[in-house]
Amino acid sequence: MWTGRQALERIESAIVNLHRQETELDGALASATAEAERLRRERTDAFRELARIKLDEIAAQRLVDDLDAAESRAARLLEGGRRQLETATARRQETLLEIEQAEAERSASAAALETAVDALDQLRTRVAAEAGTSPEWGRAKTALGAAEAVAEAADKKAAQSEAELGEKRKPYDQDPLFAYLWANGYLTSRYRGGVLSRFMDRMTADFIGFAEARLDYAMLIEIPARLREHARLQRGLAEERRAALQAIERRALLGAGVEDKESAVELARRRLAEADGAVESRQGVLRQLDEKRDALVANADDAAYSESLHTIATADAQDHIETLVKEAKRTLTPADDRIVRRVGELNEHLERLDGEIADLRRSARAIAERRLEVERARDRFRTSGYDHPDATFGNDLQLDRILGQILGGVVTSGVLWDLLRTGFGLRYPRGRPDFGGASFPFPFPLPGGEDHTKSRKRRRRDDDDDDDDDDDDRRRGRFSTGGRF
Repeated sequence: MWTGRQALERIESAIVNLHRQETELDGALASATAEAERLRRERTDAFRELARIKLDEIAAQRLVDDLDAAESRAARLLEGGRRQLETATARRQETLLEIEQAEAERSASAAALETAVDALDQLRTRVAAEAGTSPEWGRAKTALGAAEAVAEAADKKAAQSEAELGEKRKPYDQDPLFAYLWANGYLTSRYRGGVLSRFMDRMTADFIGFAEARLDYAMLIEIPARLREHARLQRGLAEERRAALQAIERRALLGAGVEDKESAVELARRRLAEADGAVESRQGVLRQLDEKRDALVANADDAAYSESLHTIATADAQDHIETLVKEAKRTLTPADDRIVRRVGELNEHLERLDGEIADLRRSARAIAERRLEVERARDRFRTSGYDHPDATFGNDLQLDRILGQILGGVVTSGVLWDLLRTGFGLRYPRGRPDFGGASFPFPFPLPGGEDHTKSRKRRRRDDDDDDDDDDDDRRRGRFSTGGRF
């Protein structure tokens, strides 16, 4: 089983490995481009030598100058593109090393936080067990139980009265005469009828027996309000009993030295936040470098490369060069025949090399796409709070296998998120997370906005005799910290 920290480390490691694959391809692409440049220079040299053999000194000098101009321009274009790629690759490599160091520091900080949390959990569990044997704690616990029972009974009674009120008041509300007199405040200080209105209202009230009905109706709607107020008072008393119990628990924790443990957890949390910020900062730089690098290699019609090919191809296609080749084929001179054969070999080699360069660019694009998918899964992992210290992943073997297949290009990264989502679980403290009045160690919301402490209390009230099933249910919960603790 992996913890959230371990799962994040594996994902980050996969991203680093994909970056390394890209770096290797960048090196191969730069090497192939340089080799193509060298072969084209060699071909130009061959044409130059052919010119020297076949033409007189004046014509040869003019042809050599033309070839030098084309070669020089193409070389400058290729060198500029290659230098951009080499610069971007070198800067990415430096940033990757910085990220690896920052991630190692973050991993160490996360491990330190987990250690501090475990130490605090152990102390709280021990103190909770010891406090349970204390007569003072026992009396406070009994008082709380009694107060909660009374409050719960009052809540139920008030809820029942409120539910029954709607049905009981219907006869009154549906009587238009009674409803009219009640709405106008007849027989109360709110009543403001004139002389004629008072006369008619008095006759109406006498006719329907409003005075007696009014008292009954007032009592009817007052009872639920009084019961609800009584329930609130009982709930307040229960909370006072809870506060008294938590005060006893807190004193026991303080006596056991919990403040040092809590300070260690808080310090570890701050250090992890700082380490996390450092990683995010460097990853932002890397994203910019990745975009620049991807722009250089993702497009098979790279501007500098295409223009270089066009420049040399134009020079090679000049009529006087073709004339030289035809002339060499018509003569029996061994030297120019050898040069012509060499030009043919160079053309074939260049054609194969251009194909290899195109393949390298396609491979670079494919790896870049896989890396971006894993990075998106990593970002979603963190925004979902899966890097929380209490997160676990029981399907670690599947995750490890899928990450290996992603690196090998066997599967896409979309499978990764599905495995992370289905394998996620939670580990809970050994003892009561609310012992001493504080939620331990990190409150995190479950679906519906309920934090895990409240959910735990509610589920214990629902089924105190089924703790094992209760724990299983809680582990299937979800939470979101946004990658922050």
